[in-house]
Amino acid sequence: MNSDKDFNVTEINKSLKRFGLADYSVFVFMLMMCSVVGIYFGYKDHKKHHQNKLLSRRGSVELDYLVGGRNMQVFPVAMSLVASGLSGITLLGMPTEVYIYGINIVYIFPTMIFLALFVHHVVIPVFYNLQIVSTYEYLEMRFSTKVRLFGSLLFLLSNVIIYVPALSFNQTTGINVQTISIFVCLVCVFYTLLGGIKAVVWTDVIQILLMYGSMTFIIVNGVTDIGSLSIIFERNAQSSRFAPPNVNFDLTERHSALSLMIGGTTFFINLFGIGQPMIQRYLSLPSIKAARKALLLNIIGVVLMASMCCFCGLIIYAKYHDCDPLTTKLVSAKDQLLPLLVMENVGDVPGFPGLFIAGVFSASLSSLSTALNSAAAVVLEDFWKPNSKKELSEKQTAFIMRSTVFVLGAISVALVSVVQKLGGVLQLGMSLLSASNGPLCGLFFIGFFLPWIKAKGTLIGAHVSIVISMYVAFRAQLDQSSGELNHDVKPTSIDGCSYSFNIQNFTKASTLPEDETEISLKLHHMSYFFFSVFGTFICIVVAYIVTLIDRDTDPSKVDTKLLAPFIRKYFDKNNLENFLEVKVEDMNVESETNKVREMNVDELSNSLKRFGTADYAVFITMLVCCSMVGLYFGYKDHEKHKKMSKKQQEEGGTEALDYLMGGRNMQVFPVAMSLVASFVSGITLLGTSTEIYLYGTQYCYIFISIALAAFIMHHTIIPVFHELQITSTYEYLQKRFDRNVRLFGSTMFTLATCLWMPIVIYVPALSFNQTTGVDIHIITPIVMTICIFYTCLGGIKAVVWTDVIQIILMYGTLVLIVIKGTISVGGLSVVIDRNYGSGRFEAPDFRLDPTIRHSFWTILIGGTIFWLNVNGLNQNMIQRYMSLKDVKTARKGQVMYVIGVTVMIFLCVYNGLLLYAMYHDCDPLTTKLAKAKDQLMPLLVMDILKDLPGLPGLFIAGVFSAALSSLSTGLNAMSAVVLEDFCKPFMKNGVTERQSAYIMRGTVLVIGIVSVALVYVVQHLGAVLQLSMSVPTACFGPMLGVYVVGFTLPWVGKRATLYGAIIGCITMMTIVFKAQAEMALGHMKFEYKPLSTDGCGYNFTVSSDKNLTTNSTINAHHDDKSIYHISYLYYTLLGSLVVTVTSLLFSFIFGFQDPNDVDPRLLAPFLRKYIKPMPNKQQFIDVNGKEVVVHNFDIKENTCT
Repeated sequence: MNSDKDFNVTEINKSLKRFGLADYSVFVFMLMMCSVVGIYFGYKDHKKHHQNKLLSRRGSVELDYLVGGRNMQVFPVAMSLVASGLSGITLLGMPTEVYIYGINIVYIFPTMIFLALFVHHVVIPVFYNLQIVSTYEYLEMRFSTKVRLFGSLLFLLSNVIIYVPALSFNQTTGINVQTISIFVCLVCVFYTLLGGIKAVVWTDVIQILLMYGSMTFIIVNGVTDIGSLSIIFERNAQSSRFAPPNVNFDLTERHSALSLMIGGTTFFINLFGIGQPMIQRYLSLPSIKAARKALLLNIIGVVLMASMCCFCGLIIYAKYHDCDPLTTKLVSAKDQLLPLLVMENVGDVPGFPGLFIAGVFSASLSSLSTALNSAAAVVLEDFWKPNSKKELSEKQTAFIMRSTVFVLGAISVALVSVVQKLGGVLQLGMSLLSASNGPLCGLFFIGFFLPWIKAKGTLIGAHVSIVISMYVAFRAQLDQSSGELNHDVKPTSIDGCSYSFNIQNFTKASTLPEDETEISLKLHHMSYFFFSVFGTFICIVVAYIVTLIDRDTDPSKVDTKLLAPFIRKYFDKNNLENFLEVKVEDMNVESETNKVREMNVDELSNSLKRFGTADYAVFITMLVCCSMVGLYFGYKDHEKHKKMSKKQQEEGGTEALDYLMGGRNMQVFPVAMSLVASFVSGITLLGTSTEIYLYGTQYCYIFISIALAAFIMHHTIIPVFHELQITSTYEYLQKRFDRNVRLFGSTMFTLATCLWMPIVIYVPALSFNQTTGVDIHIITPIVMTICIFYTCLGGIKAVVWTDVIQIILMYGTLVLIVIKGTISVGGLSVVIDRNYGSGRFEAPDFRLDPTIRHSFWTILIGGTIFWLNVNGLNQNMIQRYMSLKDVKTARKGQVMYVIGVTVMIFLCVYNGLLLYAMYHDCDPLTTKLAKAKDQLMPLLVMDILKDLPGLPGLFIAGVFSAALSSLSTGLNAMSAVVLEDFCKPFMKNGVTERQSAYIMRGTVLVIGIVSVALVYVVQHLGAVLQLSMSVPTACFGPMLGVYVVGFTLPWVGKRATLYGAIIGCITMMTIVFKAQAEMALGHMKFEYKPLSTDGCGYNFTVSSDKNLTTNSTINAHHDDKSIYHISYLYYTLLGSLVVTVTSLLFSFIFGFQDPNDVDPRLLAPFLRKYIKPMPNKQQFIDVNGKEVVVHNFDIKENTCT
C-alpha cells in the first residue's frame, strides 16, 4: 500500500495498459472470424447466382443480400436481433449509468412488455403480409412517395456505435480513439460488403456469444475480487444507488417512473419495433410464426444482457467506492470505467482483457454491420429504384448496395471526433436517436392507427416534428457539454485513494442549477426519454390539424392491409355504416338498461347463465385432453414394465417408482409448472379476488413471505430431502426419530388432505353453478371422476403434464379477464380511482394485535411459516422436487415456481380490484345476485364475456384446471403416503408390484370419494381462501414443529417429539375448529371494506339480519378476545411453537439425546459442521434390527447406510 503512494495517477494509468500478445491474439481472432464469415457467404452467394443465370425474384442478388432469401432460421436471427440492439453503448453505457446515477434505469424493463405486444400484434402482421424489403416502402403504400423519402432520410447512422469500443481499446491499450475507429469500421465494412444479411446474422451469433461470455466473466471475477454479493449490495445501498421508482411528474427528472414507462416504451418501439435493422431481420424469416418466436427470444436476450450490465455498474461502485477514478482522472471518459475494472482485476491474466475487448467490439460490430446493411436496403429501395428510369441490373444493384456500405462507414468514422466531445454515450445515443425516431414513430403510428390522416398532413407534421426534435436534442447536448445542464449524481469518494492526483473543482455530487424555475421552463431540459414521445406527439397533432383544415378525412380510401389488424374491421369500405351501427347499438344498450331496471334479482341472475355450445365445447375439450394424457402415460408405463425383466425391475424399474416419482428423472420446466398449478388451485383463483374485494389489499404483502419461505427452503429442506432420496416426506421422520413419529406424521397429512381436498373441489363447482345453473353436487362427482381416472392411469407423469396444460389455461383465463374487465370498466385509471376511494389500497398495518386478520406482522411472520410448511414440507410439493434428478435442478424448479406463483397471485389480486370497480355501486352479495362470496369472479366473467361465445367456457376450464391440478396432486401424494407409510412398514413379506399398483390406485379412488362426500360440509363454512389456509393447519402446524425439531434440535429425542406433536395437534384442532364454529355461528366477523347498493338497476330484497353494505366487525369487545380470535395466518406458527416448546420440556423429563448419535445428513446443512457422528455406529436401525434404506425401492446407489 505504501509503495503505491509513490505513484501518481498518470503512472497508474500507464501501468494498467497491459494489452499483451495473448490479448491481441484473442481480439484479432474475433475480427478474423467475422471476416471469414463474410468471405464464406459472399463466395457462396456469388457462386449460386453465377450458376443460375435465369434469376427469379426469390433468388435475386438483392433479396439474398438484404433479407437472406426470406428463409433464414429463427435462432440465429433472434440472436442477431439481440446483438444488434445491444451495441457497445449498452455494454459500457449502462454500467456507467448505474455507477453515476443509481439503478433507476432498471425500471425501464417492464416497457419491453409493451414493445413485445406492439410488435407481435401490429408490426409483424402488417409488414410480413406486405413482403417488403425496406420499412419505408410501407410509407409509400400508406401515404405517398414523398413521405417514404422523408422517412428514409430520417434513418441515420449513429456514429456513437464506433466510438464506444474505441474508448475501451484506448483504456486498455493506449491506442488513439480515431485510429481504432478506422480499423474496426474497415473490418465491419469488409464482411458486410461481401456477405450481406447472412454474414451480418451469423457474425452476430458469434458476437453475442462473446458478449455474454465477457459480461459473465466480469461479473464472476468482480464478485470474487470484492469478496461477496453482500458487500456489493451493502456498499451500493449505503450510497443510495438502490432506490425505488421515482414517482413524480417533473418532466426534467432524468429517470422518473413516468419518463421510463412512457418515454421508454416509445423509444424501444422505435429501436426494436419499426427500425429498418430489426424489421429487415423479421422479414428474413419464412413465416409470421417464426418472426414472433424470434421476437420473444430477442426480448429475453435483451433483458438478460441489460440486467448483467446493470449489475456490472454495481460492481464498479463496490470496487471504487472510496476512490472514484473519474475524479482522479484515472479514466479520461465516463464510459471507460468498465474497461478500467477489467484491467485492474485481470490485467495480468493473458488473454482475458482481449476477451473483454472482443466482447465490446462484438457488440458494436453487430450494431454497425446491421446499420450498414439496413442503410444499403434503404438507399437501394428508397433512393435509387424510385428514381431510376430503367430497371436496375443485378450488377448495378450489387454495386449500389456495397458502395452504400463503404461510403456510410467512412462518414461514420469521420464524425467520431464530434461524438467524443458530447458526454456519456448512453444518454448521447438515446438522445440523438430520439431526435429522428420521434417523428418517424409518428409516421408509423398515424399509418397503423389513424386512417383518416392523409399524406399531406402527415408530411407537414413530420417536417415540423423533426425540426423541433432536432433543436431540442442538440440544445440539450450543447447544454450538457457546456455544464449548464447537470443532473443529480450519486455520491462518490476519494478518501481511500492510494496514489497521488490533482483535483480541479471537484464536487462530490453534481446538482441542478439553483434557479430550478428557469430549468423547468426550458423545453430541451426535459428527460431525454421524452424526446421520442415529444417528437411523436408533435407529428400526430400537426398532421391531424392539417387534415382537419384540408377536410380530407375519409378513411375508406385506405387499404385495410396497411392498418393494425385489430382495428381493420372498423375501417372497411362500409365504415360509415359501421359507425352508424355502433351508434344504434349504443342506443339499444341504453334502452336495454332501462328494461333491466324492471327485472328482479332472480331474473337477472338467470339471464346471466348463458353457457352456450361453444362454452361447453371448450370445457369438455380441456377434460378430454387431461384424460388423454392419463391414458398415454398409463399405456406407456404399462408397456415399459411389461417388457422389463425382474432383474431390471430390481435395479430400479419398479412401477411404484415411475408412478410416484416419474423415475426421478423428470424435466425441470414441466415440474416447476406443475408446482405452480398444484398450489394455485381454484381457491387462489377465486378466493384471492374475493379477499381483495371484501377486505382490501393488505393480503398483497404475502409476496414478502413467499420470498422468505423460498430462501429457507432453498438452504435447508431441498438439500436434506434430496440427499436422502426419499419417496414419502415422512420417511425422514423414521430416520430422524422412529416409526411411531413417522406414522403420526403420515396420519396428520392424511387428515389434513382429506380436509383440504373438499374445499378444492367445491370452488370450481361454485363457478360452474354461477355460470350454468347446474347444481354443485352434480358437477363435483363428475370432476372428481375425471381426476381419479387420469391420476390412476398415468401417475405423477400424467399429473405433471396435465398440470402444464392446466397452468396455461389458468394464465390465459386471468389475462383475458384482466384485459376485457379493464376495458369494460373504463380503463385502468377507473379501477384505481374506485378502489382508492373505497379505501381498498392499504399501506402495511404495523399494529401488533395478533387478532387483526391481516397485519404486516401476521403476513410477514405467520405467512412465511405457512408458506414454508405448504411448499417446503408438504408431500404434494416435495414429491415433485424429488422427481428431479439432483439438488441443483430442484432449486431451479423452486425459483421458477416462486416466479410463477407470484405472477399468478398478482393477477388474482388485480381481478379483485376489478371486481370492486365493476360492482362499486351495486354489491352482488347484498342483492343476492351471487349466492356465495366466491361466486363473485364467475359473476364478473358472465357479466363481461357473456356475449362472446367460448370465453366463459375458457374461464370455467381455467378454474377447473386449477382445481384438477391440485386434486390430482393431492391424490397422487396420498397414494405415496399410504403405500410407503401405512402399508409397506406393516407387511412382513414386502409388497409385490401388483399389490403396489392396487394400493396406489385404490387410495386415489377412496380419497376421491371421501372428498366428494365432504363437499356438503364445506358448503357451510365461509370464504374459501381463509378456510383453506386455516382448517388444514390444524394438522400442518404441529407437523412443521416436528420437522423444526428434526432439522435443528439434534438433542431432542423421539419420545419427547411424539408427545409434543400430539399436544400440539390437540391444541391446534381445538383452536381452529372453535374459530370456524364461531365464524359459522356469526359470533366472529371481520371488518369489510365499504360496499354499496345505491346504483343497482334491478329489484332485490335485503334481509333484515344481514346487510353487507355496512361494515361487519368482530362482535366481541376487545377485552373478550381469546386465543380463538388470532389471525388464521398464525395457526401454523402457533402449532409449530407448541410442538417445539413441549418437545423441549419433555426432553427434560425423558432425557436429552446425544446429538452425535444423529446422522448429520438429517440436520439442516448449516448445523452439520457442529455434529460429529460416533465412529462405526450404524445410523438407521429399525425395531427389528434391520438396516433401513433411504426408500423402499431396491436401488443400490440410493441406499443410505
